[in-house]
Amino acid sequence: MLAGHFQEVEATDMSARQLAHAPALPNVRYQVAPAEQTPFPARHFDLITVAQAVHWLAPAAYHREVRRVARPGAGLAEWGYGLVQVSPEIDLLVGGFYRHTMRPYWDANRWHIDDEYARIPFPFARVRRAHFAVRRQWSAAWFLDYLRTWSSVQNYQRQHGGQDPVAALAAALAAQWGVGEREVTFPIFARAGKVHPEADIS
Repeated sequence: MLAGHFQEVEATDMSARQLAHAPALPNVRYQVAPAEQTPFPARHFDLITVAQAVHWLAPAAYHREVRRVARPGAGLAEWGYGLVQVSPEIDLLVGGFYRHTMRPYWDANRWHIDDEYARIPFPFARVRRAHFAVRRQWSAAWFLDYLRTWSSVQNYQRQHGGQDPVAALAAALAAQWGVGEREVTFPIFARAGKVHPEADIS
């Protein structure tokens, strides 16, 4: 999305495997790098964004790097998405799976998503917060495959010889889902602010 608004976009991720699935665009360059120590020069960016990843970062080191690479007046925008929503009946099934069945297999940092980063510092100026939603039309099979991308599900499979915990949910979910596609909603939370470059910090 940023590629449509900026002449140059630098995109980083810790996972080369993730980046291998990213779309090839003429004005986007992908690199494997941690957010706390990037390969970019000082005062390089007009906008810095972090999507569904702030809870994995070391806050002090990450904020120091943000200030280093930000141009004067640059913006920082962070966002994530909460638990997916479909209908009251399906949400009850998925909520139980998320909060109870999978709870032992989530990394502790995951719970920062549930409180919308409230416990993660955001020491920047002119802070604004927003909520909105992303909606998709999915089949039940597609939805179940989405659940299999959860890190908790993958942790479960590693600890239980590849067993699929989503399979136990499939029949009940399919019964509630019905035939065809349904609207799936991802609730998005976001915060943004202005960055004072490193040289301006006393």
